[in-house]
Parts: sequence; structure tokens; C-alpha cells
Amino acid sequence: MSGASTVPYVIGQWVAGERFYGRSGEIAAHAGEPSGGTRRSWIAGLRRIGKTSLLKQLDHLAALEGQFLPLFWDLQGAGSPEELALTFAEALLDAEEVLARRGISLLAVEDTDLAGRMEKLARAAGQGAVWLFCDEADELLALARADPGAVHQLWEALDALAPARLVLASSLRLVDLGPQSVPGLAERFPAPRYLGGMPDAEARSLWGEPAGDREPFAAAEAAG
Repeated sequence: MSGASTVPYVIGQWVAGERFYGRSGEIAAHAGEPSGGTRRSWIAGLRRIGKTSLLKQLDHLAALEGQFLPLFWDLQGAGSPEELALTFAEALLDAEEVLARRGISLLAVEDTDLAGRMEKLARAAGQGAVWLFCDEADELLALARADPGAVHQLWEALDALAPARLVLASSLRLVDLGPQSVPGLAERFPAPRYLGGMPDAEARSLWGEPAGDREPFAAAEAAG
């Protein structure tokens, strides 16, 4: 319809950096100093609520801050040990520029298996310097059904990275089925922090921002 307002969201893809908006509470919770002695956290939410964008923004901020070596790891398609190792290799390839800034080449972290790649990455980055952002953790359900031993190998490899930081993101399906559906998950991660809609203040502020050729909504319109 002519003259219709433009929704100030990017739909169908993740955003980070200047295009990311809000989620200050979640960023503080997952990027701040770990509480309770754990360096692992879990984000859970509905599909398309913004989990990937949140992970990408945390990854972006960690890269800017420079203290950690961030690595975004998309687990989608990791239904077998071979596919799991491939997804990690792809994550390293996607992070080639970030690795290069730390003086780490892809050749330096190449290995025949997942544990070997992780060990070499940890050694090259420095003790406790790696920060993993793992998306689509629901894939661990399929991996656990196909090869429970592969899940244990994954945990062993991640445990060897300690005290690396790790943020896991999943849909509510993994929560509903229970952490026990993926052996070892409950022992290694605290209860998930749920990602819902934006707080009212952030949502109203977003609608008050200009988007493309759209003028910002008036306060009364945003509140409605």
C-alpha cells in the first residue's frame, strides 16, 4: 500500500555492528565477567527471535575488544562426527581474517580431527583466549541420536579448551526435550537464559529511529 511505513527490522538474516540494535541486558549477561565460576552460557528462544544476531554481535564486540579470539561456529548440518568436524573447519575458514590479525594461519590450526583443530587453536591463541559462539545447538540432538560417542568427543574437546569461554544458542526445542537429551549438556552449561522480545524502552526507541526513507514514528504512534 502506498505510503505504508517501513518496519525498521532486517528480516530473514542476522545483523551485527552498526545494524544491531538493543539487547543491552543480554550483551551484558553474556559478555560480562562470568558469574558462578562458569565461563559458559546458554541462550534459548523462538525461531527468528534474534539468537544468531545476538551471537554475531557478541562475536563482533569480542573482536573489537581484542582480548579474546572470537569464533562463530554454526552447528547446522552437524549430524555426524565428520559433519561436526567440517562445520568447525568452516568456522575457522570464516574467521581467517580474525586469525590473521592474531598472527595465526589456517595451516597452523589444521588437523585431521575436531579435537586436534581445537587443541592447535587454543595453543596458537593462548591460554583462555578463545571465545566460541555456537549457533544452532539443536543439531546436537541429531548428533546424539546418530552417534552418542561423538557428543562425548565434542565435550572432551571443549573441556580441553578450558578456560575458554563458550556461548551456546538453541531453539526452545532443545530446552523442552530436556538437556538430558544430549548427554553431558546439563553438566556443562547452566540453565538457559531465555531471549524474548525487546524491553519496552528499547522497542520504543527503535521505532523512534529513522529507517531508510521512513521518518521516525512519533511517541504516540510507537506506544500504540
